[in-house]
Amino acid sequence: MANNDYFTIAYKVLSYLKYCYENDLGPDTDILQETVFNILVNS
Repeated sequence: MANNDYFTIAYKVLSYLKYCYENDLGPDTDILQETVFNILVNS
């Protein structure tokens, strides 16, 4: 499965948001970038 597959990206983002919710943390918008999640962006 490709690292930039839609479902892989959705899983990573939703997992992070779930972690924030369960630990009473606000999501850091700087973390929601393709470099942090190791997502390859096609130019």
